[in-house]
Amino acid sequence: MKVLKVDQYFYHLRKHSSAGKIAHKLTEFLSKYGVKVDLLTTDCDSQIKIDNCLKIYNFGTFKTYVFHVPRFFDALHLCLPLCCNKLKEVVSGYDLIHIHEYLSPINLLVINIAIKHRIPFIIQPHGAIIYPYVEKNVNLIYKITRITLDRLIGFKILDKVKAIFTMARVEEELLRSLGIHLKFIRIPNAIDPEEYEEFDAKISYGHFRKYLSIRDDEFLILYIGRKAPVKRLDLLITSIHRLRQKYDIARPVKLVIVGPSGSKYEERLKKLVKDLNLENHVIIHGPIYGSLKASAFKDANLFALVSKYETFPTVLLEAFFYRTPILATRVGIVAEEEISDKVIPLNPDPTPDEIAKKLYEIIEGKHDLKSLTEKAYRFLWENLTYEKVVPHIIRIYETIQNKNQELYDNL
Repeated sequence: MKVLKVDQYFYHLRKHSSAGKIAHKLTEFLSKYGVKVDLLTTDCDSQIKIDNCLKIYNFGTFKTYVFHVPRFFDALHLCLPLCCNKLKEVVSGYDLIHIHEYLSPINLLVINIAIKHRIPFIIQPHGAIIYPYVEKNVNLIYKITRITLDRLIGFKILDKVKAIFTMARVEEELLRSLGIHLKFIRIPNAIDPEEYEEFDAKISYGHFRKYLSIRDDEFLILYIGRKAPVKRLDLLITSIHRLRQKYDIARPVKLVIVGPSGSKYEERLKKLVKDLNLENHVIIHGPIYGSLKASAFKDANLFALVSKYETFPTVLLEAFFYRTPILATRVGIVAEEEISDKVIPLNPDPTPDEIAKKLYEIIEGKHDLKSLTEKAYRFLWENLTYEKVVPHIIRIYETIQNKNQELYDNL
């Protein structure tokens, strides 16, 4: 069996693509387990462009096919390669296709080839199918376009898919509410502990604090991720203002927001910080990677995630690994029992005052953070590493390839 994994973003050129990283790491671990697997991607939305139509990277046990996307398509947010004949040649040589994300142009091209050649395919959407239906602040033109594409193309494609890999119960429920009643198979996000141990070994406590001039006595609240309205970072910033207004806290507090820069929402956040006179209490920073990111988790007293909607953010697993306590709204995977008792929960729609009260309780030592983080750390090692997740994916591949209906029904 030869498996082709597909994602629009090449992780090595676009570091902040979580789906791109997951596609790459799953390919790496599948190959370690003896699966004949390769990865197909593009140079879309990256500063470095490959030469010609296609460049093949050899990672030892697997190949990565990187197709070139012209910059004028990048400007239109379309990952559309022009060399379709070469794409067809590559795709048609595989027995099973595992597609990450959803209706990107490269995925549509690959799915079309798969259908014509009767190659079974799986979709792992990473929440992308339901995104425009749950995100109220999404661009209106994008929302109309996506919903229209769903009705014309997307849901018809899903009728032909062998399985949809989901990450949380809420994702499955929302898909069913859209009339999608297919084979949902729960595949949680995972991490590679060796990667994080390598980063961990390169830094010591205090590195990130020194990098941003944060004192050791300051209570450091960390957020890492996209700066998007669905993350409700404005709510988090306002809660810092309420915390300082309402409570006599024992130590100074610093909120650090880290993630890809340049959005209009980020400008709104910076204005809010200025309007609330929080310039000395809130830092808004660009993306960080590797050892610096590891240091941020190690130096943080708390990781905060107050999103309106989530499925299963990998950043939670990173916080689990570094034993960073987590304050999170009960949405997505956090609403499920297996995760909810490993974080400090907030109701799904908290007010700034409610968040401020919870922060005060945490800062004043009213929660057993050590017990919480140890429980999360053990759960991670027992359930959420690639060594635990990949064997299940291999069984799914083999079941689909062998057309074993009885096993398929029991997956």
